[in-house]
Amino acid sequence: MMICTRFVALVALLGCIATVDTSAQPAAPDLSRPETVVEILIDAAQSGETRLLSHLCHPEIAPERLDPRALQVCGMTADHPSFVPFQGMFAEMRAGGEAEVTANELLTTARVPMVRAGDSTPVGFVNMIEHDGLWYLRGF
Repeated sequence: MMICTRFVALVALLGCIATVDTSAQPAAPDLSRPETVVEILIDAAQSGETRLLSHLCHPEIAPERLDPRALQVCGMTADHPSFVPFQGMFAEMRAGGEAEVTANELLTTARVPMVRAGDSTPVGFVNMIEHDGLWYLRGF
């Protein structure tokens, strides 16, 4: 009887462990489309949730090939001194069209036009670089 009781307690404990909420740890985003990079930037600016920004810079891409602001965004948190300007840059924006992809023998890049969400005024581009079939932030 004692063994049976311990077994039931163990099964109950394992059941509790199996139902632990892992949603607090964000899965790596699917960066197979350049537009996803833009979506992550806008969502982080609007929501203040910055955990996915760290996925936007590839660790093997040489920093000199990136805009220094892109590197700063990849390390951005809501507590970062530049977070408020980041929010001002992206919170009221949306993609203004499809990604424009350019490739040569050395690299493949893309840029997504950005517009103000309210009136569709063009404001610039988000630039990306492709690495192993995935897109990473390159600059603005």
